[in-house]
Amino acid sequence: MSINDPGKANCAKRWLLLWLLLAVAGIAGWFMQMKGAEEGRAWRSLLINFLFFSSLSGGLVVWPALVRTCNGRWHLRVERLAAAGITFAVPSVLALIALWVGSPQWAPWHQARFHQGIWLDNSFLFGRDLMALLTFWGFAVCHLLERRKGGGRRCGVVLVLVYCLTF
Repeated sequence: MSINDPGKANCAKRWLLLWLLLAVAGIAGWFMQMKGAEEGRAWRSLLINFLFFSSLSGGLVVWPALVRTCNGRWHLRVERLAAAGITFAVPSVLALIALWVGSPQWAPWHQARFHQGIWLDNSFLFGRDLMALLTFWGFAVCHLLERRKGGGRRCGVVLVLVYCLTF
């Protein structure tokens, strides 16, 4: 079978359709939970899933860059699989934006004033987190594009550092 085999293309389309249906079902379930009596639980589940899956997918993208930075070569076979973590970039950013917009419903610190000043202000907190996340995913895309061209060492080092600061 070749890469252009119609059977493989149909199988890939079926898998994509399945994953899209599961994603739509999950989002619909989350909204149904929001309409129910457990709105706080729905927000907490979104927060926990955002924290877990964003750092997991980010770690997948960073792992080959880290191994390459340390002059390792054993990662080359699995690098393509690890690069698949970039597919969670858009859902990760959208989840953070949803958490920011919904923070009046779930965040106990939303209107609180702390002695640290603006650093713990709700808008500044989510704004800096969003900028850090966008910076990280931007460097991840830069690294993956450079790796396709055969490079990626400089961007990979920066990606590892940005991952450490973001997550």
